[in-house]
Amino acid sequence: MKISNNHKTPLALPDGTEIIPGSPAIVPNWQAIKKNAVVQAWLAANILTESEDDTAPFLLGTFNLPDSILLIEGGDSVTRDDVVQHAFKASALSLEDWNSLDEVDREARISASLDALKAEAAAAAQAVIDAKAADDQKKVDLIAKLEAGGIKHDKRWGLEKLQAALDDAEKPKTGS
Repeated sequence: MKISNNHKTPLALPDGTEIIPGSPAIVPNWQAIKKNAVVQAWLAANILTESEDDTAPFLLGTFNLPDSILLIEGGDSVTRDDVVQHAFKASALSLEDWNSLDEVDREARISASLDALKAEAAAAAQAVIDAKAADDQKKVDLIAKLEAGGIKHDKRWGLEKLQAALDDAEKPKTGS
């Protein structure tokens, strides 16, 4: 949002942005700033005026996180922007409503999103570990069956080859 100062002297907004008379300034967090009582009085008195800027709106995020965040040890990482996007989508707020959130509320939502992403990554990693353990157990079981039946096999074989060896041995033998 572009904000114009119609007063004779520069004015400082609550976030520290200084607006010089006659030189419209882009104020990215305007939705939050314009809730301030003094700013509302300046708007009502036409000391400050709002006008649309030509820049595309952007999503306010956080600088309290590093650029890249490791979700689980030895696993995937995400960017700070990915976490902010995830939090924004989870909020179901409009861009304007998101940007006008109190900073503490926005940070809490971003933090909760990061926690959710970490939990999803941990669950996915655990699913891979569980699947590997199940495959390992199935291989142990197949080898035990093959050994019990005296069927030739190699312990280095994969599940498919071990299962095929067991299936071949269990087929009824037809003699000619």
